[in-house]
Amino acid sequence: MSFNFNFRLAESKRDIDKLTQFVLMYPLNYRGYFDWVDKAREELLIGYKESVLCFSEDILVGNLIFQPSKSMKGFCELKNGRTLKEFQRRYILSFMIRQVEVEARERGDVAVIGDARSDRLDVLTLFLSKGYKEVARADLYGEGYEDVVLIKPFIPREENSWLYAA
Repeated sequence: MSFNFNFRLAESKRDIDKLTQFVLMYPLNYRGYFDWVDKAREELLIGYKESVLCFSEDILVGNLIFQPSKSMKGFCELKNGRTLKEFQRRYILSFMIRQVEVEARERGDVAVIGDARSDRLDVLTLFLSKGYKEVARADLYGEGYEDVVLIKPFIPREENSWLYAA
């Protein structure tokens, strides 16, 4: 078995177009998802949102979209991540999360925050294994599902204990 993974940030219109097609092919079944993808594409083009891409033999097999938080200064938000089913369990999403953490630290962010549906035990396990802490549970998208909010602070506990409250 051979493999060849290439990770990079989506930096060109061509990359963003590939990413847009990719996320549209595998919708997450959120209300307004297609409208969100259109808005995300525009925000990627202007550089507000960013995305780590994973290619295998020039085929996009994974992505992780992230952005500065609109409501919490100094926080980086994970917005949309996925790996094609046949490439799961190869630590691709784990690597992309770690890369976003590096990018966030370099920008001076104090934490990375993300969410997952409570029934997505694989995603929750991944977050927890990477040092994220659960801070809240709520129906974030108004669809009758329980979502779990997780955070990974970069600053020592004694400096901002409220980040570690969960």
